[in-house]
Amino acid sequence: EILHAAAALLGLIALTQQDYPAAQQAFQQSILQADTMLTLNPANVFAFDCKGLALCGLALCGEQANIPLAIEAYRA
Repeated sequence: EILHAAAALLGLIALTQQDYPAAQQAFQQSILQADTMLTLNPANVFAFDCKGLALCGLALCGEQANIPLAIEAYRA
């Protein structure tokens, strides 16, 4: 399933509308779903990309501590 991608896209849309609480919620949901996909297939590059995007989105919402985690997800 690609629910992690849909949640990341929803987060981006909310971010462009400056609805930071909705963006944060969508990005967090994307990360949870991507992590689920990665437990099923640790080589799922698309899940890593979505997770990295969602972590960057959270950083743009003010959660700067997610930047190293985003870098790690993109490197993986």
